[in-house]
Amino acid sequence: MSTSIRDTITDLLAYHGWANQKLLDRCRSLTNEQLDREEPIGPGTLRKTLYHVWGAETLWLSRWKGVSPTSFNVEEGVPIDELAARFEMLHAARDGFLAEEKPPDLSRIVTYRNLAGVEGSQPLLDLLMHVINHAVHHRAQAIHFLKLSGVKIPGGLDYIFYRIAAPTIEMPEASRERFRGYGLEVGESLAAPVKHSPELVQLYFDYGDWCMARMIGHAAELGDAELDRDFNIGMGTLRKTLLHIFDAENWWRTNWRGEKKPFEKLPEDTPIARLRQLWESGAMERNRFVASLDAERMTDWVDIDFGAGPMTYRVGESMLQLGVHGTHHRAQAINMLRRLGVSTGPTDLVVFLRERG
Repeated sequence: MSTSIRDTITDLLAYHGWANQKLLDRCRSLTNEQLDREEPIGPGTLRKTLYHVWGAETLWLSRWKGVSPTSFNVEEGVPIDELAARFEMLHAARDGFLAEEKPPDLSRIVTYRNLAGVEGSQPLLDLLMHVINHAVHHRAQAIHFLKLSGVKIPGGLDYIFYRIAAPTIEMPEASRERFRGYGLEVGESLAAPVKHSPELVQLYFDYGDWCMARMIGHAAELGDAELDRDFNIGMGTLRKTLLHIFDAENWWRTNWRGEKKPFEKLPEDTPIARLRQLWESGAMERNRFVASLDAERMTDWVDIDFGAGPMTYRVGESMLQLGVHGTHHRAQAINMLRRLGVSTGPTDLVVFLRERG
């Protein structure tokens, strides 16, 4: 397995830890009533959502070590400080497990049983990607719970904000000051650039396309009243959420081409059939661009301005941002669909990888 794949996983795990910590820090000021407020989203409460992220990763680490628990006891009322300590110990244990082999064999097949006793076998790489993406999905739900309690995370928990906290390219001082004014964490020193793997990035894009095909397929069966119902989640409505995912992809593609444009949006009444056409053609263009890259070119620079001043990121960083961003907003879309009585079926990355074989 290539060095670039291992480096990409290491980078995503670092982002994963940063985002979890940011989220937990914002939860420390909440009361028990706020942590346990029930809403029809995700596991049901903010505390349960945080516990679910920790519990799922704990189960997967056990499976990677050759132990498949047949049950998992859900604890009620675990304090945030205790959860934060558990996450820290879990991530240390995971890093220790991965460090047992130098370099770790991410192609190693892991055979395990899920809680229902069904056996599965997949490469460790796939399962690591699943754990990372699973947390992105549920952090989107947690951010909604925070919003209901009047708490905001400046900028959110996208990968791109992690790269402001750990930049690999020097940013203008004016931008640094502006970001600090917004409450963002701004890194004081440069991190080493990562030669991201085009192969792994393409896998993440393939997963996003698979999910979007499902989301668009479900949306195509709905009427305008359902598509435009405001759920007070994310972008508000299902149509706006799906359009936003496309708008973000389209904007990054223009920047990769060197076309500096403001963030453009499709009309809010864009038909779902039109969105399907645009998504499929845009995905083909994006995939051709990824295919033209190698790990070295993934460190090329792309200049952007998303309204907060000029910034420069590396191409690979921008691609991971799109993968994370899509998962975040699809988590919101899935919740909207379920409230509309639509059964979306499982959409985890691990399910996609099983189907793809």
